[in-house]
Amino acid sequence: MDKTTDTLARYVTSLRYQDLSPRAVREAKRHLIDSLGCAMGGHGSEPAVIARRLAPEWNGASSARLLGVGRPTTPEAAAFANSVMIRFLDANDTYIARGSGHPSDMLGALLAAAECQGASGKDLLLALVAGYEVFGALADQISLRDRGWDQGVFVAPAAAAGAGLLLGLSATQMAEAIAIAATANVATRQTRAGELSMWKGCATAAATKAGLFAAQLAREGMTGPTAAFEGRHGVGEQVTGPFEIGELGGRDRSFAVERTNFKSFAAEYHAQAPLATALALRDKVRLDEIEAIDVQIYAMAHSEIGSEPAKWDPQTRETADHSLPYMLAVAWQDGRITPASFEPRRYLDPSLRPLMNRIRVAENPEFTRRFPQELPSQIDVVTRSGQRFTGRAEYPKGHARNPMTDADVATKFRDLSADVLGAARVDAVLQAQGMGRAISVAFARAGADIVASDVATGGTRNENEEGLAEIRLGWKGLESLAGEIQGLGRKVLTLVGDVSRAADAERFVKDALARFGRIDVLVNNAAAPHGADRRLLWEVPEEAWDLVIDVNLKGTFLMSRAVIPHMLSRGSGRIVNMASVAGKRGTARRGAYAASKFGVIGLTQALAQEVAAHGITVNAICPGSVDTSRRESTSRRERALAEREPGAPVLSLPPTGRIARPDDIARLALFFASAASDHITGQAWNVDGGAVMH
Repeated sequence: MDKTTDTLARYVTSLRYQDLSPRAVREAKRHLIDSLGCAMGGHGSEPAVIARRLAPEWNGASSARLLGVGRPTTPEAAAFANSVMIRFLDANDTYIARGSGHPSDMLGALLAAAECQGASGKDLLLALVAGYEVFGALADQISLRDRGWDQGVFVAPAAAAGAGLLLGLSATQMAEAIAIAATANVATRQTRAGELSMWKGCATAAATKAGLFAAQLAREGMTGPTAAFEGRHGVGEQVTGPFEIGELGGRDRSFAVERTNFKSFAAEYHAQAPLATALALRDKVRLDEIEAIDVQIYAMAHSEIGSEPAKWDPQTRETADHSLPYMLAVAWQDGRITPASFEPRRYLDPSLRPLMNRIRVAENPEFTRRFPQELPSQIDVVTRSGQRFTGRAEYPKGHARNPMTDADVATKFRDLSADVLGAARVDAVLQAQGMGRAISVAFARAGADIVASDVATGGTRNENEEGLAEIRLGWKGLESLAGEIQGLGRKVLTLVGDVSRAADAERFVKDALARFGRIDVLVNNAAAPHGADRRLLWEVPEEAWDLVIDVNLKGTFLMSRAVIPHMLSRGSGRIVNMASVAGKRGTARRGAYAASKFGVIGLTQALAQEVAAHGITVNAICPGSVDTSRRESTSRRERALAEREPGAPVLSLPPTGRIARPDDIARLALFFASAASDHITGQAWNVDGGAVMH
């Protein structure tokens, strides 16, 4: 293989989760949730409907589901359809360098590969970082736009790399996959010239599908060209010109995912800064006062959104979201830019044309010189009376140097997803870990100040993790939880450590007392991640057993032991332990989990008797299935297991017809903490819709 292919393949296959910086992990989670929100926003679009209509029904072991409907199909069809959804609104992320594009376009392939493989959350995050790194490595060195080629040249090899990592390719196989993807997916930029069609949002989805297929072929033994980039008639000679891959992420260099930008508006990326400037100027200049609007931007932006006649008279949605004159006119008239701004009734509205015709867009050579390190733009508004108002911007909201907050990303996800998922499901996704977050927020809403703890991201205690949902769409984590609690007007202390370690448990209590002076309620909610413990008992590794017992049972003991002396000194307190219906009825392939939860119930009853005379109650909550991301991955694994081994347990609905939600658990925790439960102690109450009635 040539040097470029070999460098990328060896880098990707040698990358490990522990190599990722905390910031890279955090940004990977943020980009994933942002992309899923974009997919939900594009779910009802005509291109997405067409893609789903062509996706065949496929219930085999290697199936993947269509986002928003859950119907299983082939991995390739899922990769294409889901990437079409992600891309349609033009709201997904953007990488800006010598070349540019949308790395998240590849996520359809990664999600499909992850589901087929039953991959863990860590696996998916690692693949995302690796895929973005390949995309960035190419975009850093190659300017496709000037040569008339499209960004699929970046997307296909990146998708092959990320999907190949999930498929377990060796370095040799990875090189074959990258070579196949690179040589077979050279698309022209006509897709993004003149009046744009539906294919504008589908071209990279096709490259994504091809990247996944290249990885599948390589896994089966298919070989690719040996000099895909550097050889005769290769990508370098025919498409990009000579280039050399620079330093890749890790050690002292940031990862590409950390340098990838979010969009605050559902519009072409180079319009982000001018739109924000226009909305700010709108407060100073009335629409009927405008004589002319002069926009100065850098060459790439001018070429993309302000240089062709079609931009002043868009006839398609795709042209409208790549038309700076149109978007500025809508922003000035409506005071906002949303997905609804690109409906036909809006972009065909003749009332917008007079203002659009007063908008002039020009390249500023100085701005071009400063690009891509900066994204400068300037808008000058001249009024009929001759006044001039000027606005400038260098880094739009969402740029790596002007980042969106976690709350911004969550709000964007909520706005884009609500119509498809519904408010309750959106809340469930954004609640991340699920029960812990729901309980913390419920107590804050009830007027409590909160101390919340979690293990460090990427800690070794999570090596048992296997389920896709253990990605913890609580990407938001403690930082975001703290922001939400503070937004409710309550104080919060966040702590990092491991409840199964005595020193950490004692430190948690000490720090909480130092901050707040007292502890009224302890909720023991820490849970070991599922994984290697979910096997037949004689197949469970000792370390997997120990992890579950240590976190679930020993952690409950250590935290209770640490807080009891304080509660005894005050003559009051409430302890709420998170058990499970599995602690009342053991189930095959959950031996460690059942043992830990039986233990929690026994500990609850014993401790309740020991402290009852001191004004302290101790109770346990026993959830059944709870609608969190963890439950989704668990049920998926069980369905796959049942296909292989008839008789294996599969989760089913309880008599109430639905599984529990995190807020169901939170309400009972609040009750056990309230005065209404003064005479209730030593109890283990089920919250399972009647699945287990004792």
